[in-house]
Amino acid sequence: MVGADRIRTLDYPSLHAAGRYLLVLVPTLDVTVGALTESRLTVIDAFPVDPRGLVHLQEQTIEQGQVSGTAITIPQSSLASELAACK
Repeated sequence: MVGADRIRTLDYPSLHAAGRYLLVLVPTLDVTVGALTESRLTVIDAFPVDPRGLVHLQEQTIEQGQVSGTAITIPQSSLASELAACK
């Protein structure tokens, strides 16, 4: 059974209720054993997933009327295939 006994939120990333996200989780230092452990995971990034199943890796940014960053999206199924190939 997977669950959380405690949730702490910091400034980044900011998640919204009822949103869908691809989370990047990393093991956290467990001071009781003095090592990284998967018994506690920390979210270090979160990418929104839209209703069409597109993962938004980078949003388009517009500063002073000029496009300064390009939106980068990838279908969730394609990303899953690419990550599976990394084993």
